[in-house]
Amino acid sequence: MRPIRYYDVVSHRRNPYHLRRELVQAALREGISMTARSFHTTRKTVRKWLRRFEEKGLAGLKEMSRAPHAIPHKTPPDVEVVVVKLRQRMPAFGPRRLKVTYGLEPSTWAIARILRQHGLSRKRRRKAARRRDLRQQKAALAPFQRLQFDVKDLSDIPAYWRKGSALPRYQHSCRDVRTGAAWVSYALQNTSTHAALFAGLVLGQLARYGVDLSQVTAQTDNGSEYGGMIRKRGTDAFTAVVEAAGARHTFIPPGASTYNAEVEAFHRRIEEEFYSQETLRSRPVLLAKSYAYQLWFNFLRPNFHRQTCTPAEILVEAGHAVALPALNLPPLLLDDLIPGFRPGRWSEGGYLVPYSYKWAPALPCPHAPRRLS
Repeated sequence: MRPIRYYDVVSHRRNPYHLRRELVQAALREGISMTARSFHTTRKTVRKWLRRFEEKGLAGLKEMSRAPHAIPHKTPPDVEVVVVKLRQRMPAFGPRRLKVTYGLEPSTWAIARILRQHGLSRKRRRKAARRRDLRQQKAALAPFQRLQFDVKDLSDIPAYWRKGSALPRYQHSCRDVRTGAAWVSYALQNTSTHAALFAGLVLGQLARYGVDLSQVTAQTDNGSEYGGMIRKRGTDAFTAVVEAAGARHTFIPPGASTYNAEVEAFHRRIEEEFYSQETLRSRPVLLAKSYAYQLWFNFLRPNFHRQTCTPAEILVEAGHAVALPALNLPPLLLDDLIPGFRPGRWSEGGYLVPYSYKWAPALPCPHAPRRLS
């Protein structure tokens, strides 16, 4: 039978401390040469562990770090402090996002190491096997060909919502599937009127900058504010606005929220990057800061799922540079666009719609903001 070598035993043990202890005891009892033959190793190895035992005792037989004592290219401590502070300020930013956003000198791997050593890295959740990767299908769409609309309830964000707050509770969102560009506005209540007004703002903005609305599809869930769960005669306000603009309104299948994944992902990002970070004490402050965030998101924030391009860059590469100003739509409080509106006058379920707005959704919306220079 072939003898088992000392190296083979050590390499397959998680903790070879006890084997080294037996080796040292044998060397003290039988000598170096005899021990080397008994353990099928070299005399140099026996001398090594015997020397460590004589210098540090049994502690010298434990596994020691093999990291180099000096690393010339290691990130300086002051830079590590900056990385840690930025991560603590923006917990949602990963190593790559931190490097791109703040122009950090260390590599992505170095930033990841710093976060891991300071206990700031999050354990990645195991993702289920991806059945369909739709990035190629989305890249085949034309800009603004498919828009996803949704409403986000902001009352479950502790950093934003406080009891008795005068801030609006609902965020109306629209996101373009091709470019990833997004627009937002706010409302005190969630009704069909507010959803229709927001659709008028977005579609009116696109039409103002030369987008052919006959090629646009507005996709929503089956919420009552979009007319999805209501059985009534005629057309609901949101669909009326979309069709009056020449676009088409479609619903996602019931219970299939992944069909609206783009706008849902935007809701998660704006909560992590904006609402959880900013101090919003009044409506004017909310509108101003959300406008700044929207400009950063549409013109400066690279999307790593879209070849590290911003929505504006994707729009230019697709040959639609003339529609670039369409991404600049300031957020509004939709309730200010309704004459005589008073909070609590209508229900929040989207069932009651003022008659004047139900059948006369003229476009471009007369309340849409003027073109910015």
